[in-house]
Amino acid sequence: MQITRSQAASQPAFDRHFSQLAEEYGAVHAINLLGTRENEATLTEAFSAHLRALQLAGGIDVGITHYDFHNHVKLTGHDSVIEIRFVYPS
Repeated sequence: MQITRSQAASQPAFDRHFSQLAEEYGAVHAINLLGTRENEATLTEAFSAHLRALQLAGGIDVGITHYDFHNHVKLTGHDSVIEIRFVYPS
């Protein structure tokens, strides 16, 4: 996997996307289902860098939860994934 654009080149599109989500839905919370393998970690870091830049620029506040679904299922089985609740600050 190769990321072909720099963060500076792709940041404006990222900011627009999350601004549109916030405008349409209000609170925005991303759930990262990627694991820690090399390519997944690369995507997670790129996304996290964009998210930090958005937050530092005073943009919308986007929450994020990192949840390695595949590793969870591998360790405890599908039956252990009953319900995941995310608590959002009010």
